[in-house]
Amino acid sequence: MPLAGIWRHTRRPLPGTVAPVNQPTQADAPSAGTGRGINASVLRRLRVERSWSQEELAIAAGVSLRTVQRLEAEARGSVRTLKCVAAALEVDMHNLERKPRTELAGARWGYGGVAVGSACAVIAVLAEWITNGNAAQAGISLGIIGAIAGVSCAVIGTLLDRRE
Repeated sequence: MPLAGIWRHTRRPLPGTVAPVNQPTQADAPSAGTGRGINASVLRRLRVERSWSQEELAIAAGVSLRTVQRLEAEARGSVRTLKCVAAALEVDMHNLERKPRTELAGARWGYGGVAVGSACAVIAVLAEWITNGNAAQAGISLGIIGAIAGVSCAVIGTLLDRRE
């Protein structure tokens, strides 16, 4: 069976165009390990809350039934597919992602804290160097600040990797 026969075309053609029957759309194309990670349980819960079958969601989103099945089974899909499904479910696209942006807020605050703390320490060391003129002490202090900032970033990165 040709690959194009696998997908069922559910999109309506734009005025003045002709949509090919049984041709995959770009949103329906297999992700082949690429695309965004999707939280399949959230997707399934939102679909069931609306009392929609997978086929009804596929029609509402303008994607194939197989695409919806793949999203719920493999939890991966293209950005375009994710946008189509999110629009059909009337939710923000990021709510369907495996790692929503809100989970990254802690990392942003952690790295931001390291950056602000390091900047303040550098300003303090440079102010001390300008007033007292001790370049050697300023260099040592800046080196220590850099080491502490580097270790802090490494710890934050490691903790985030373990949390996945």
